[in-house]
Amino acid sequence: MRANLYASAAQTDEERVRELLRAFRKEFRRKPTVLEATAIRRAAQLVAIAERARAAALHGEYGLEQLVRIERLSEQAVRRLHLGMGRRERQNGPSLAEYLKEAAE
Repeated sequence: MRANLYASAAQTDEERVRELLRAFRKEFRRKPTVLEATAIRRAAQLVAIAERARAAALHGEYGLEQLVRIERLSEQAVRRLHLGMGRRERQNGPSLAEYLKEAAE
C-alpha cells in the first residue's frame, strides 16, 4: 500500500511542478531565455520539493534542519527569478533622478 502512496505522490509532485512552471512563466511576462527557463524549472522543482518536505515534517518523517535547508534553497531560487520586480507601485514623492534634477536647478 505504501508503494502506491508514493507512486501517487510522485504524480502529484509532477503536476505541482507543472502548475508552478505555468505560474512562474506567466509572471515572467515574456518568453524566457534558455538560461531563464532553466532557472524557472529549477525554482518550480525546488518549491515542490520544499512543499513535500514540509508535509513530511508535519508527520515526523523529515528533519527540521533538512526542511530549513530545502526551504531556503527554494526561496532563493524563486527570488533569483525577480518576479514582479517591475510591477511595484511607485511610492509617493519624486524618484531619486527627479529629486537630483530638482536639486541641480
